[in-house]
Amino acid sequence: MVNNIITLKTGGQTGEGIAIRTLKTEHQAVCQMLNVLEKSVLKLELTGQVPLSIFDDVLEFLTVFVDRCHHTKEEEVLFPLMVQSGLPAESGPISVMLAEHRQGRELIARFRENLEMLKNGNQAGQPALIEAARAYCVLLREHIQKENRTLFVLANTIFDAETQQRIYETFEEIEINKLGAGTHERLHGVIEHLVALTAAWPGGDAGPDSEGCSCSCAH
Repeated sequence: MVNNIITLKTGGQTGEGIAIRTLKTEHQAVCQMLNVLEKSVLKLELTGQVPLSIFDDVLEFLTVFVDRCHHTKEEEVLFPLMVQSGLPAESGPISVMLAEHRQGRELIARFRENLEMLKNGNQAGQPALIEAARAYCVLLREHIQKENRTLFVLANTIFDAETQQRIYETFEEIEINKLGAGTHERLHGVIEHLVALTAAWPGGDAGPDSEGCSCSCAH
């Protein structure tokens, strides 16, 4: 997927390219859904009265948009290209990012398992669901900060505008192949619905432009 795509910058040029800007914009969408998840588990903990369909929607977003699409763009395109440019694969920021992707998948599996328990009427799943959800939110917020502040800064110094355009075009192919037509738009509609639904609920203060997410580009 990454053959014949890379051109390195010369002369110390800087600036944010379209591929990295796209990933940072996606981070904002992730942070909005993390806010929804944090509010929902707090309300579940305090009142026990949260429609489980909210967690179904959050789980779909985290599984389909975050892992299948966003993480695939990084794991199959951006990270290999950065390794080609000279960054180590087995140590440093790329190995940390990959390890955190794996941790996230493990937490999502726990979240899904305990959500199924709740949907089957087994309230024993509630504390474990809350624990997994909160651990995932902490992990992803810290992960986003590391990418935005370190890895993406490196990528912007490594790849010229032409390469970033080719990377972006490959990202678009991944969206088509991994999500299918209309899925991206539908999932963003789900975000908007859930943000509105939970707007008055307590918690989830680390918004997409806050220190808790540290995304700097508009969504």
